[in-house]
Amino acid sequence: MRKTVSCLSLATLSAFAMPAHALQWSRVGELGLAAARGNTDSDTVNGKLAVKLEHEGWAHAFGGDYLRSRGELDGESALLAQRYELNLSSSYQFSPGLQWEGSVRHEEDRLGLYTRQSVLALNLGWQALTGPDRQLTLSAGPGHRQARLADGQEEEDLVLRSVIDYSQPLADNISLTQQTLLEAGADNVMVQNDLGLSVKLNGHLSFNSGLQLRHNSQRTADAVATDKLLTTSLSFDF
Repeated sequence: MRKTVSCLSLATLSAFAMPAHALQWSRVGELGLAAARGNTDSDTVNGKLAVKLEHEGWAHAFGGDYLRSRGELDGESALLAQRYELNLSSSYQFSPGLQWEGSVRHEEDRLGLYTRQSVLALNLGWQALTGPDRQLTLSAGPGHRQARLADGQEEEDLVLRSVIDYSQPLADNISLTQQTLLEAGADNVMVQNDLGLSVKLNGHLSFNSGLQLRHNSQRTADAVATDKLLTTSLSFDF
């Protein structure tokens, strides 16, 4: 797994050696408030970073999410939630509408059922809709998952990874996005749906609201199967 991650990293880093004018950059930072309802109820701060660069059929993306909350528990201040996620991917469009994509997703959740998860996958993607009004990309492929439960137990299995990515402008300055991620293996089936609404305030600043639903088939007896995360934030294109 380390070798494959290194290859993805080298593919991404090689793009930085290209002339600046040859690259198409997209960089977005986001910071806001979140209300989490599920296994834990909390009010928190969330942050995101997304960087993407494209060049001659290649697309490299890096993203990170961070969620942290402190609140009262039994009358005392306590850490209620702390989670971060890193994503790295490189894709190549070998035919109109078709692409190969290698991806790595790593997540650590200090208070979750799974304290650590890493998924390495190779997907075949299809750009089903590419018009200015709607964009839809479907991808699926095999992956390898490593995970650690809160009790220290280790899991390792093969998974089917699938992503549905949809976006649509609702007005000149309003857009709707929805992404559904599936990671299905023998030990756990995880489905995560992210629905977002973005309002462009000016050339660089946007207001965002989002709803995330995350379902895990593996859970403890006293835990709910689906966590809900509501967010509002401001994002800045730089």
